[in-house]
Amino acid sequence: MNICYNSGMIGKGKEKFLRVLLLVVMFIVLTMVIITVFTVQRLFTKNMGEKLPKVEIVLADGTTLEDINNSEKKINFEKNELIIMSDGTEVVFDGVEIKGRGNISWMSEKKPYRIKFANRVDFLGMGKHKKWAFLTYDLDDSLLRGDLGFYLAKAIDENYPLRGEFVNFYMDGHELGLYFVAPTISIDKQIVDLKDEKGILVEADGAWYGDDYYVRTKLNNYLVGKDVVVEENLVESLDEFKNAFELFEKAVMEGNYNGMEEVIDTESLVNYFLFSEFAQNYDAYFTSIYFYKDGLNDKIHVGPAWDFDGIAGNRRWREDRDEETFLPKVVFTNWQTDGKSCLKEDENSVMAYANAGLRKMVCHLVLMPEFRDAVQKTYLERLAGKKEEVVNYIKREANYIREAANRNNEIWNHGSFEEELDYLIWWVEGRFDYFDENYAFRPFKVKTRGI
Repeated sequence: MNICYNSGMIGKGKEKFLRVLLLVVMFIVLTMVIITVFTVQRLFTKNMGEKLPKVEIVLADGTTLEDINNSEKKINFEKNELIIMSDGTEVVFDGVEIKGRGNISWMSEKKPYRIKFANRVDFLGMGKHKKWAFLTYDLDDSLLRGDLGFYLAKAIDENYPLRGEFVNFYMDGHELGLYFVAPTISIDKQIVDLKDEKGILVEADGAWYGDDYYVRTKLNNYLVGKDVVVEENLVESLDEFKNAFELFEKAVMEGNYNGMEEVIDTESLVNYFLFSEFAQNYDAYFTSIYFYKDGLNDKIHVGPAWDFDGIAGNRRWREDRDEETFLPKVVFTNWQTDGKSCLKEDENSVMAYANAGLRKMVCHLVLMPEFRDAVQKTYLERLAGKKEEVVNYIKREANYIREAANRNNEIWNHGSFEEELDYLIWWVEGRFDYFDENYAFRPFKVKTRGI
């Protein structure tokens, strides 16, 4: 049998195949272009602050916003509904509890709140937790210092467990402005992961220690039991923690670095000190400083760092600071200074109040060469050379919240977002310059006059 091949047919078949292949390639390219454009558009939109998540709380029947704001902050209001609207989706949670939180911030007109879900919730991609803090940063016209604090803490300690997200917040039909939402500091497998039945989370709090169960150390430090693995072990666990903390106090005051290392995780101590020193945290060594210990055989750990209203030269605290360096006058000083105000204990000094011991301890810590070397090494490894990176982060976040921040300051009759933003950037740039000049590239010395 003769078989004839038609070359024309073969050519047409090949041509058809190539057309189909071309169409497939064009479809793939077009799809990639669409995805790329959409991604760029999403990024641009985020940077321009046009898609800030919205959170609304619908209060249970019979409860009003005024009821919550006029109550004691410890009173829980139950059976509320919380709605998250983000990226065109809406998620509703029932059985949500709400109560006030904060200390000085609770006294402000714009109130902070603690929200507790019935179950652990991955709030805006920040991990699953039950308890969330809705922070106002009401004393910061830039509304960015809390976000910056989290960023710096993470830069110094890569294991820092917290992050936050900005939201436009509404409750009971009221527009409450821009809030910063973050998990509360608690015993949680993603925050402070404690397993031992004597594990405890402690706050050194010289201002509000009377709100919870507390103990007082030999150096007049007030330690508050904030959370425990087993509730029934609170008293015993805090007493054991106090004993370990007093060994820490003794070693520091004696200049015994090796003895200090036996009872405290020095890496976490160095990280906290560097963060507080660089950011000039107004509350450091007085209130909102957290520690934890996972049972009798564990060391004391410092952190996570928290409470960033007063960092980065917040102008609301300018009257308490040196006009050139923005350093606290009587709280603690740079390690380059003589420490005179740090040790001052006259009746007009902040040192006369609770947690004077922690501030004394800082003055003695910086006399230890091992401690200074560790802080300097950590700065060189984690922060040095990152001025542009940090400033660019502030600018990106400012673009993201600008519209909401201006609206917030209009609602609450606050100052200029743009002016405070410029001031914050100026302060951060100057702080990097100061650290690079004085701490980073040559051994620093501590004068001992007054110690």
